[in-house]
Amino acid sequence: MSNYFDDLIREGRDTDAVRLFARTAYESGKMGHTRLMLLVRVADENDKLHKVVEVAREMLLLCENAGDFRNGNTYHGIDEGQVMADKILDKLRQALAELEGGPANA
Repeated sequence: MSNYFDDLIREGRDTDAVRLFARTAYESGKMGHTRLMLLVRVADENDKLHKVVEVAREMLLLCENAGDFRNGNTYHGIDEGQVMADKILDKLRQALAELEGGPANA
């Protein structure tokens, strides 16, 4: 397991490494079924979150490239649609930056 386990970690496949670690510990009797299931569940949830972050990143890029969210409703010459879109995109940028461990205003 050691070389393959280390390779998984080096490749950034942490959740696969966790699953392998849990299965190996369970099969060798060092860990019970409940702890095995806990680690597998955490790895599964982590994979789901990574997929959500990737979709959010793609949506942000799509919205940034689309660029024009003006709806024609203005207040003191400022388009409300664009202001709202800018606020939403800023929140999405902040959330992604926090999830990725960067500064919140990146």
